[in-house]
Amino acid sequence: MPSTRSEAPLPASDEAPVDETAGQVATTGSRADVATGAPARYAKQLISHLGRKVAFTGDATTSAATAAIGAATAGILVGNGVLTLWAAGDDEESVARVEHVLGSHLERFARREILTVRWVRTAGVPVSISGALAAAPATTTEESA
Repeated sequence: MPSTRSEAPLPASDEAPVDETAGQVATTGSRADVATGAPARYAKQLISHLGRKVAFTGDATTSAATAAIGAATAGILVGNGVLTLWAAGDDEESVARVEHVLGSHLERFARREILTVRWVRTAGVPVSISGALAAAPATTTEESA
């Protein structure tokens, strides 16, 4: 099955992401670069599992996999030893929902590896840490399950 090229490339950590649900630059965005020995496997598992509820474009390996989750856009991209997740939307609540969905599912799938998903907002400000071994600094909030 051929992959579909993503309309929005993965935003750099200092760029405003594109919210594909609105077709414009999002006012709120975040990304998490998760170090893992199996980024392609986890991307495939996330896309397959979440794809039962939402349609993804791209395969995360040759192009970013993106999907609308509620009022925001979710993105998944495989790198060398890293799985990059991103969220973009027009409000904090929608972006936080995407962060929770992607982060909690990845952590569940990778429970043997004990991955930590740490989201950083577009402006470079950490906003949440999830993961069994993560200790939340004062500037972050821990994601509830």
